[in-house]
Amino acid sequence: MNKFLRIPTRRRLLGGVVLLAVAAASVQTSLGATSTQRTPEGASTTPSASTAPSPETLTPLPPASAPDPYADYEAPTGPKLSFEAVKTLALKEAQRDGDANPTSITAATGPLLSALEVMCPHSAPTTPSSAMTSGERAAMEASVYVIELDGSFTLANAHVRPGEPLPQGTVLRLLVGAHTGALEGRSLSTSVQAPLGNLGRVEELDK
Repeated sequence: MNKFLRIPTRRRLLGGVVLLAVAAASVQTSLGATSTQRTPEGASTTPSASTAPSPETLTPLPPASAPDPYADYEAPTGPKLSFEAVKTLALKEAQRDGDANPTSITAATGPLLSALEVMCPHSAPTTPSSAMTSGERAAMEASVYVIELDGSFTLANAHVRPGEPLPQGTVLRLLVGAHTGALEGRSLSTSVQAPLGNLGRVEELDK
């Protein structure tokens, strides 16, 4: 099982669609059924004020447009972290997660979107680049590192429900900003979900 924990330094707004047409269709159906019923002899055919629908009831509201969460996003610039700096960061995180001496450390660098497909292949964003806003595209194209460590890990600071055990696994992956060195996410599992080479050239850091 792959446990992916995203550090909230970036947020992705997926947005929602309000289907007012369904409500309008049910009202139309109700009105149609009412109009086909026979009126008892002698009864008034004029609908009462309490039951007669107003024209406004059938007018769907226009969908609200969600604000672009990346409208003001600026991609980090400047020099990228060296692999030596990446190794130092990885070892600190490994120690924090219960194994100060992982058996192997490898890393690859590439755009954030590709990194998410490596980190969590079953839940990575599926929005095509052509459908993204310019800000979203810039965020998904930002350069990151994915670091893979083999060892015995426990995510002691993971948020779990009361009574549930802390996540444990043998394959720890870290998502790190290539320019900032910020830890943006972690995944912990007992097996590799997607090859690190899918992101780019793999560097061995444990030599």
